[in-house]
Amino acid sequence: MQRRLTTQQALEMILREVDPCDSDGEDLQVQPDSDSELSDQSSDEETASAPKKRACLGTETAKDGTVWREEQLPDKFGIKFWVACDLKSKYICNVFPYLGKDPSRPTGERLSENVVMRLMEPFLDKGRNVTTDNFFTSLSLAQKLLRRKTTILGTVNKIRREIPQSTRQTDRNEFTTQVFSTSAATLTAYAAKRKKTVYILSSMHGVVQTDNTTKRKPNTVTLYNKTKCGVDVMDQMVREYTVRRGTRRWPVAVFYNMIDMAALNAHVLYQACSGTKERRVDFLVELARELAHSHVAAKKARKEQLPLTQPSTPSPGKRAMLL
Repeated sequence: MQRRLTTQQALEMILREVDPCDSDGEDLQVQPDSDSELSDQSSDEETASAPKKRACLGTETAKDGTVWREEQLPDKFGIKFWVACDLKSKYICNVFPYLGKDPSRPTGERLSENVVMRLMEPFLDKGRNVTTDNFFTSLSLAQKLLRRKTTILGTVNKIRREIPQSTRQTDRNEFTTQVFSTSAATLTAYAAKRKKTVYILSSMHGVVQTDNTTKRKPNTVTLYNKTKCGVDVMDQMVREYTVRRGTRRWPVAVFYNMIDMAALNAHVLYQACSGTKERRVDFLVELARELAHSHVAAKKARKEQLPLTQPSTPSPGKRAMLL
């Protein structure tokens, strides 16, 4: 009798076969995959919201007598992936899906902190820096990472309890900077506009300095702007050439996503190992040809009842070996 698995059981079975990979870069960026098809979360949540049906918010009659109904769009839903990638090469260093409430997570630990520590586990105690967005960044996370010789740089939500009350004022003079410091990190409040303040938490900056331009931008904000785009650019590269097709089966959707990410990593490794620059689209075409040729040859060998170890069956190509 065939055994039926739940979504969480199947994904956990897949993850048991995956090992974290290393990276040659110094900076890692951690954030949820922007193509996860889930609405952005602004606070720690235990479970993903279920899709909602469209709700009618009201009706309005036009001058010609046409009755229009205002409807509420349904929330995005799907499978969320937590991703850490190298800033320079866009190599995906670590990734795992969000499976809802995790019973192994310690009591009292925030979901965001647990995610970052799990993603960064292979790279801790190596003097690296991780850039995060305001969903992950917190003072307690900075302290945990600092104990493991890892620094953090990221935007922080002003509603966090550890943020001083004096920094939460909304009306500031344009291009002004306010700096707070503790033993573990520094907090920079920079007013890019009069009523728009950016909060940057950093455990790698002991001193915050502003440049000599008109905007007088602090060095913490400048560095964050340079390092914040790792996951977003990686996601854009993955979706530019994708094998995804419309499907209602979640295992197939997850498989498509895994193939896209594996192909991107294979391209990065191929260029690093061979020392040659090759357009990604050309690499993917050759990769598909090598995989198809190997599969067709193996299928032909089985049809002819020949052992696969015979020389007549070609070995996978150099690109296919990187998958």
